[in-house]
Amino acid sequence: MLKKIIYFLVAASVLLLTAIVLLPRFIDLDFYHAQITKEVQLATGRTITFDDELDFNLSLQPSLTLNGIRFANATWSSDPHMVSIDKLQIQLELLPLLHGDIHIHQIVMSDVKLILETDAKGNNNWEFQTKATTETDTKQPLPRFDQIELTNLILIKRNAVTGKTDQVQLQQLTAHQAAPDAPILITTSGRFDNQPLTLTTEIIFPDSTPNSLKLDSFRAQLGESDFSGNATLHWGGQRPVINATINSTQLALLPAATAKKPKIKKSKVKNASRLFSRKPLPFDLLATIDGTIDYQAKTIAGIQPNLSSLTTKIKLKQGDLTIKPLQFKSANATVNASIHINANLPTPKIRTTTEAKGINIGKLLGSSPSSTTTYNGKGELRATLQGRGKSVAAIMGTLNGKIRFLAGKGRLEVGATIDTITGGLHHVLGTIISSDASGSDVNCLASNFEIKNGIANSKAFLIDSEYATLFGEGKINLKTEKIQFQLKPKPKSVTLNVAVPVEVSGTLSQPSFTPEKFGTARKAAGIIGLFAYPPAALLGLAELGTGEQNPCLKITNNKGQSAGHKTNSVEKGTKAIKKTMGGIGGTIKGLFGNQ
Repeated sequence: MLKKIIYFLVAASVLLLTAIVLLPRFIDLDFYHAQITKEVQLATGRTITFDDELDFNLSLQPSLTLNGIRFANATWSSDPHMVSIDKLQIQLELLPLLHGDIHIHQIVMSDVKLILETDAKGNNNWEFQTKATTETDTKQPLPRFDQIELTNLILIKRNAVTGKTDQVQLQQLTAHQAAPDAPILITTSGRFDNQPLTLTTEIIFPDSTPNSLKLDSFRAQLGESDFSGNATLHWGGQRPVINATINSTQLALLPAATAKKPKIKKSKVKNASRLFSRKPLPFDLLATIDGTIDYQAKTIAGIQPNLSSLTTKIKLKQGDLTIKPLQFKSANATVNASIHINANLPTPKIRTTTEAKGINIGKLLGSSPSSTTTYNGKGELRATLQGRGKSVAAIMGTLNGKIRFLAGKGRLEVGATIDTITGGLHHVLGTIISSDASGSDVNCLASNFEIKNGIANSKAFLIDSEYATLFGEGKINLKTEKIQFQLKPKPKSVTLNVAVPVEVSGTLSQPSFTPEKFGTARKAAGIIGLFAYPPAALLGLAELGTGEQNPCLKITNNKGQSAGHKTNSVEKGTKAIKKTMGGIGGTIKGLFGNQ
């Protein structure tokens, strides 16, 4: 009996080896080459070509090798190929084939380039035109595989609507499955937008939910940002649906090592520039996917001031995006906000709300590191804004809403006396700080801007310091970015360096500050006029509250009177001002030029 078994095994081995050697002679590789080309044409409406014929190697692990694979792009694209693969090798397990099962041992691809693009009309090159076929469409189970390896993968994403191009380059991507029912382990490394990228995750295909997969315990590092969490992706409907829970220790919006300084676009106005970009925003992407994302980040770097403890929920359905709640800490305060974008409209519409209590004004304004000017006052901010447009500039030009702010006591330090400061800062600070002082106690700040059709009108603007009360009035055209504003000081002290109205003009990116000449003349003549009291609009700020009865509101109630270093009389003030102006006489011409 043992001899018979041995003879049988030897005979089977000989037959198998003979088949391995002789079978390739009877396989018509040209037939399979043509069949592949035909099936791709029927499925996509596009052609696929190969540089060489199929190379088939039959063994216990038969392999199929294809070189120079080229899959045609959309006819409107400037690139002839949507996908190009320098080399593709598929290695199968022979014994499962005898039972009709496809078990792929390994897939190896090298030098892969994939182009995804959208033209100016919104057409996508991944939308195919399929041709009808009379053959029966029978669903076949997905083949099992052990490992997939890709080297040197380049993914290019272009959008002619937004003019944006992104590129992902992966040096290595590996997918491994240890058993048929085991998760697929994915590891990859490469670069995205010139930043190093690493990713590890497990992919699970749930049996109970067809056309879906789950990314379990993924961890990613992109530059200085990190992400971890879980996500599910479902396809087969009108749009893919993604639901995810993501956490970050740090989200770096503009990493210092890779951030690029934005280019300033010159306008037609001489020496002016645009603050708001006219570049189209990628609203079209909102219509390509649905889903919900719960996101948390401990810190957000790359913007000033830095944010922390961010928590938000992002919902996207049919191009309608809601980010609510949106909570984070900034400038020593907790900020509650919301964003709603409806990209389904011919002209996208955006609405935002913001509320912050106890916010530090100095940190909110984000003084540059080289600046020595600081302010530690705290207050409350509320803003409700909405606009329409496909770019930031268009949205700002149609903006409607309110921005209200009320702050209590604080200290303004400029790091130098007013007499040593030149330029616009000299003119503005000189209205509220003594000429021989480097700072001032500020009793309060109040601001109420109402915006209608892109015009921001100041309903109230007030800064009360120990030396003066500064009123402001005017408007800002957000469409043209031009400023028409005037700051009017009411002195409490005769030691002010520039106690005259200051005209603020120019643009948001390049404002200019000029003392009003007639105000200087009136002051020199000994006429100290009392400027208008704060407008009644200040009363509307009372609901903001700063933990105490705000001094700015008291000024309103007391008809403009506030504590400070007051003069005894107009005559005394006139003499002192004449003396002060005489002492700085040489600087007057410098303030006004040759006008």
